[in-house]
Amino acid sequence: MQQLYQCPYCGNNVVYGQPGCHNCKHPLNWGSPQPDSPQPQPQTALRSVEKSKTSIWKIAVGVAIGLLLFCFGSCAICTFIGSQSFLNRTTSSQITIDAGSLCGEYKANQVAADLKYKGKIITVTGTIDSIGTEIMGHPYIVVSGGSIYGVQCVYPATQQYKEFLAQLYKGQSIEVTGECRGLILLNVLLEYK
Repeated sequence: MQQLYQCPYCGNNVVYGQPGCHNCKHPLNWGSPQPDSPQPQPQTALRSVEKSKTSIWKIAVGVAIGLLLFCFGSCAICTFIGSQSFLNRTTSSQITIDAGSLCGEYKANQVAADLKYKGKIITVTGTIDSIGTEIMGHPYIVVSGGSIYGVQCVYPATQQYKEFLAQLYKGQSIEVTGECRGLILLNVLLEYK
């Protein structure tokens, strides 16, 4: 009885010892059989498949890291204008808008919203939806913008900001000021200047 194996390239059944796959025509290197052991799979083909899996995995990891660095490495940093004096700063924000309206404008027409807000110092009001630390170690808050959109504010990774953000809570009303950097994924970003 002949043993059948699957071709690692196309999945077609191949008989042990065949020099190549009849379906996809790839050559198969079976290696040397050991006495009283199962027949080996094609070694060349398996190495090739393992290399392609490794390459795909490396590409996927590279893309994931690139996205994370793009989203969080851009340091969308803003500041609270609140009761803590070390977070107050003097800015001449000419635009004040609530987070829901800002996110709504970006959701409706990103190009128009970028022309109106991107590169400008704006003040955004709303409530905290989440508080955390991003991959680069910077603490952040997301101000709720309704539905799945929000305004993400990432702070410098200093002890001073971490201690301040540790006092905040979800649902708390806030006001943030910073340079609008536009929509990235589902958040409008502000950068502290």
